[in-house]
Amino acid sequence: MIMKRVLAWIAIVVMCAVVVITCITGVTGSKYFFGMLFMCMIVPVLLWAMMFFAGLFKRRGEELAEEQKKDTIHGTEDEIKENAASDEKKD
Repeated sequence: MIMKRVLAWIAIVVMCAVVVITCITGVTGSKYFFGMLFMCMIVPVLLWAMMFFAGLFKRRGEELAEEQKKDTIHGTEDEIKENAASDEKKD
């Protein structure tokens, strides 16, 4: 929880810095203005993409953990079939 807040603040600071630097380079007529203007468009998109994929991988990891837990408790389908077959042979 704390890590998310720290990363959110870092993202806010980076985006504000890019906007401020873009304004400064625009007013001064710097040759870096168009590069900074490009960064104003790319930085938010990259931050969104990173958050999207992090959430996607987190959900996938939780699904795999849940699947692993089920397999540990109940065994795999092959193990269940083998156990059922061995139980039938005993009868």
